[in-house]
Amino acid sequence: MAKHKKNVKFISFLLLVFIIAVVFNRDVIYHEIKSFIGFGDLQIYEIKTVDFAYDIDQGIIPQIGLIDRYPISIVDATVTLFSSEGEAKWQQTTDFEDVLISGNSNFFVMADPIKGSIMAYDYRGNVNATLLGEGELSDLIITPEGYVILMKNGSSELCVYDPKLNLISNLNVHTGDVIEMKIGDDGLIYVGTLAIEGTEINSYIYKYDVSGNLIGSIQMIDEILLEYYLENLEIVVLTDQDITVYNSEMDQLNSVNSIGEIDLSAYGDEQIIMQRFDKQSELSPVSSDYDIISFDLTKNEIKYNKSITSRFTEIMDNGRYLIGYNNNEMTLIDSDGEIIQSFDLSREVVCIDSLDQNLMIMRGIDYFTVFELKH
Repeated sequence: MAKHKKNVKFISFLLLVFIIAVVFNRDVIYHEIKSFIGFGDLQIYEIKTVDFAYDIDQGIIPQIGLIDRYPISIVDATVTLFSSEGEAKWQQTTDFEDVLISGNSNFFVMADPIKGSIMAYDYRGNVNATLLGEGELSDLIITPEGYVILMKNGSSELCVYDPKLNLISNLNVHTGDVIEMKIGDDGLIYVGTLAIEGTEINSYIYKYDVSGNLIGSIQMIDEILLEYYLENLEIVVLTDQDITVYNSEMDQLNSVNSIGEIDLSAYGDEQIIMQRFDKQSELSPVSSDYDIISFDLTKNEIKYNKSITSRFTEIMDNGRYLIGYNNNEMTLIDSDGEIIQSFDLSREVVCIDSLDQNLMIMRGIDYFTVFELKH
């Protein structure tokens, strides 16, 4: 009986110690619990940084891109393709003055937008096809099936080629100046345009097949097209006035009024995330406030609206976090709009790409870094 009382006293003492620890160290306990369930502080673990020569006086200005999951650089007439871990796979020389790049999982294409020369490579460095003198180019994309679409500079004409760069069709966009072209999950070409018609600025989205046939279109009268997303055979369109969802037949499913002066947007998990210009600060008239807003497309309502103290230059949804970055800082935001963590990246950032929910590539003017987020 005495032994039982001692055990009870000992357990009571341990319970008292635990309560005191919780009361006086609740932040530490909370942090440990968050870490245990996967929401604790994150660290950036650098896998590989590759630096490039940069001398603007000598005309050595690196171009650093990403195709599929592979970084690629063009520096002083040398093209280098890297693995997703940052290791050089092969090098080629080129006389291209500037470069447009696009690729799918099987091959990629480089084009000189000034000369109009085009070269198709496989990922072992072999040249599959070449094309010379197509005129000045402004954009280049490749479909998952391997069709190459070129947009000529100052023209509404798109040229469609097969993987061997044989011309299949010339596609003349019906109305307006092309502002963006994308490939849908259906393998069709979606082209966004703006057109000044009378006193109105109208927007259009056209859908074509690779043979140049018009499949469907969306007309937005007196609206300026800001962005459109192709998800699950639906088209989510953001203009200066509305957020509208269309089905694959380009019939309108639902629409709501826009929510102010949108600066940036991203799409993920049936929601549009937007950065909105708010107002000038009363304390500092030269600075501006911004909001991060999530609009739930399934419920047609705002999920959250959070103020931020600094403007992001880009935002993206990588399936786990909303990621915003500017210059040399990256911020992670959770699904409720709460800031999880901010990172000082120490170097000026041009672009951050997410390869998966934790593996990312950060690009600057003269470097790229492959890094991973870990607890």
